[in-house]
Amino acid sequence: MRRIWAPNGVVPVLGSAAVLCVSAFLVGFRPPSTALRAPINPVSGNLGFTVVVRGDATVVTNENEGTMAIGGNLVMGGAYSLANSGPGTYVDDDDARPTALVVGGRIDFPESTGFVRVLSGGYVKVGDLSGTFVMDRDNNGAIVNTRLNATDDYEDPVRVELTVTQPVDSVGPTQILDFDSLFSTYRDRSEALAECENNVVLTDANGDPFPGNEIPPGSTVYISPAPDMTNVLNITAENLSNIATLTFRNPPTAAGPLLINVDTSALGGVYTWSPPNFAGIGGPDARYILINFPGAQEITLPAGSGATVEGTIYAPGATLIDDNASNIEGNIVVDEFVHNGGEVHNFPFSTTLDCLGGPTPTPPVTPTPTGTSTSTATPTGTSTATATPTGTSTATPATTRVPRPAATATRATAGVLPVTAPRVPPKSRGTISPAQQSVRKTWTNQAQQGMGHVYSQYGAHKKEDTKVAVFVPLHKDADGWPAWGHQGRPAWHGPRVVAKHHGHEAHKNRRRHGRRPS
Repeated sequence: MRRIWAPNGVVPVLGSAAVLCVSAFLVGFRPPSTALRAPINPVSGNLGFTVVVRGDATVVTNENEGTMAIGGNLVMGGAYSLANSGPGTYVDDDDARPTALVVGGRIDFPESTGFVRVLSGGYVKVGDLSGTFVMDRDNNGAIVNTRLNATDDYEDPVRVELTVTQPVDSVGPTQILDFDSLFSTYRDRSEALAECENNVVLTDANGDPFPGNEIPPGSTVYISPAPDMTNVLNITAENLSNIATLTFRNPPTAAGPLLINVDTSALGGVYTWSPPNFAGIGGPDARYILINFPGAQEITLPAGSGATVEGTIYAPGATLIDDNASNIEGNIVVDEFVHNGGEVHNFPFSTTLDCLGGPTPTPPVTPTPTGTSTSTATPTGTSTATATPTGTSTATPATTRVPRPAATATRATAGVLPVTAPRVPPKSRGTISPAQQSVRKTWTNQAQQGMGHVYSQYGAHKKEDTKVAVFVPLHKDADGWPAWGHQGRPAWHGPRVVAKHHGHEAHKNRRRHGRRPS
């Protein structure tokens, strides 16, 4: 049996960030910073990884269909899948396969109770292999798919398992990204994006702007991104929480992306957000939406409320705690990550943002039946070779071999002047506001969310496909509202293996008591 026991590890190497411009209601929101000076993809430098985390990550349920790069330690709290839609495009040095998972620190086996499956033949890179057995032979000495275990038992249930035999020497210790330098750049970009001028008008169904820039709780809001400029929406966390449905009259595009700057300063940077239903768009459109949280310290997507997030979550200074059963369609760029909710779908941010284009729009006047005028705005796998990855398939660029950047690589600050933004002091986690509590899911919300991504063991189908699985409400929740197949537990999935709240509790314990000694 071939094994590696490494007493020490090496911290990983550099990446970059991608940014998205969305328009919002501006209520005293302008963090001190220098505005964006040139078009930029805020996520650039990430080497193509879907989820990029500066510090630690805890994964419980249920999957990330893209790839992941973690600067700190990895904690596993359930049955978690990675790289369902492909292994990514980053190929390290002379590797035969792309790298799907990077752990800059170590796999924290003492804190873990679950496992991670790396699908699509993706490789794994680990900076610190202390306490880790890397095995490419089973207990009988047969050559098998590579596993990273806490013990020398190939069948150890707490493990990272691949669907390919990766040479043990290529697992690590190794350096891929300089996460500290990368996230310093990301934070600069986030603050620069926050200085972009608002140029989008949110309206009601009649095309009228909301009086006083105040959105009532439970509102259906309409947005009309312009097709030929970066659309910027500057909005307070309170107004964002009051939106039940955000309806796009026309979708964002590569030439007309949407940047949403969310001001959490009134909450001390600690924000509990039940995302609205993003109506009129889906995963392909999410590639042109970036939701920027420049001053946030902690963002929680709570269990039991909120729809799928369409777009990249860009919060390089914040911890993201995802307990929401709905999905995130886009990149995730955060300081720390706890994933105990729905799925991450691989729709990476795919354009640039430019704050210099286009004037602030004036809502056009259109006649109404009563003769008055109203304003409107223009819009492995498993341990065997028989595992079949599931999840939403997305177009994947051709794999290119990328030389490993030097450990001393300089920060990429394209389009951004260096800034030192004041940090919001940490604050205890907030509670869901009455406005958020008042938002109830409707049948239309449930059906629209569910049909956007119908997921079964036989494959993933989108509403554009010719073959779509039948999608019906399976049962009703306690309050009488329907639990649709994809958001509830579809009969074809069987029971999920979920260590509920383990990741969340481990994260809170580390924040309260510090890290467990190695």
